[in-house]
Amino acid sequence: MSANTLNKQQAVEDGTFVGVAYRMYDQPNGDPLHPPQPQDFPPGYHVTAWIHMSDFAIFGEKYVKFYGFVARSNTDSYSHLIAVRGTEKPIEWWDDAVFIPVRFEPAPSAGLVHMGFYRIYRTMRVVRYELPAPGASPPAPRAMTATTFADQIEELLDVVPPEKREFDEHGVERKHDFVVAGHSLGAALCTLYVMEHAVKKRADPSRKVVINRLCTFASPRVALGEFARQFDALPIDSWRIANAQDLVPKVPPSWLCGYRHVETGYEFSSAGVVRCSLACWHSMRTYLHWLDSTLPLDPNCLNFKETRRSAMISQMQPGEQTGLDQLFLGSGTLASILGVILLAWPFLTGHFIARPSFALAVTVGGVGWIWTAIVASRSRVNKTDLSKYG
Repeated sequence: MSANTLNKQQAVEDGTFVGVAYRMYDQPNGDPLHPPQPQDFPPGYHVTAWIHMSDFAIFGEKYVKFYGFVARSNTDSYSHLIAVRGTEKPIEWWDDAVFIPVRFEPAPSAGLVHMGFYRIYRTMRVVRYELPAPGASPPAPRAMTATTFADQIEELLDVVPPEKREFDEHGVERKHDFVVAGHSLGAALCTLYVMEHAVKKRADPSRKVVINRLCTFASPRVALGEFARQFDALPIDSWRIANAQDLVPKVPPSWLCGYRHVETGYEFSSAGVVRCSLACWHSMRTYLHWLDSTLPLDPNCLNFKETRRSAMISQMQPGEQTGLDQLFLGSGTLASILGVILLAWPFLTGHFIARPSFALAVTVGGVGWIWTAIVASRSRVNKTDLSKYG
């Protein structure tokens, strides 16, 4: 792996693109699958493709959603960035909870990976974003035809205009440089993409993509030891940034099936900076604030013991609940569902489980319900509660 010293300024730039992916997903109006490039898009880049993925309901039904985008430099047609958002809805947390290790089919030699992440990764689709000609209607979105995400990214690069193509003295076209960034579930998916690309690049050096940097925020453990070992040997900069209070980077636990983080990890603590909340610990804005203290925190995450209530009280309504807190309300429910699945396993497969596994199922389910109750009770904010921090 190349030099891996964290460059906070570059990490902020990468994280800003991820933040834009969240805002594009949360837009109140317009096409939810093909959101327009916002006016506050980071300068110097423009969107060239949307990234779609499918969530799975309990009984296998798919829900296609916008998860991120591919952007290209305005001044260099061979410089690109991929940004992928994280989990926001309970159904997405359901997919995250399916931690059974499975073979990573796009790169079988890379070892075993998290089933839930891989199942979503297989549904990733790159849809070309084309700006309309002056006075013309926007062209219809066009999806790539390749099967895997890495192959679709390669296919996307065939659109460089002839007048902008660059070749070396041997007539070989210049490679395309990529930065890849993701938060939470998006971090896991970006990690899988980097590995798929690396394995296929070794087999076919003529592939056009060169990944220079992976920057992830709040990434869970994605795979087992062999995958992590191969990943850590890749010649790229890899920055895995984690908040010590955030629970997501701690799952799946390392004692479960041998899950391991990829390098290089950079941990910080948000203790005393944001209020005690699962959502605030996990918030993308909390991560960006650590990288650059001039960037504002989520107003709902301010530590009221150290910050006067000011306009906060007037902005929040009694019983108001933030979108980030809603994100975590589903986590306890998922643990409960997992307990039910473990209990139902003998009936689904015909294989009975040992008494310790039965006890584990009951424990997981019980903890899940307790977790749900605690998060629900702590995540609501009302004016009477805030007044004591005046």
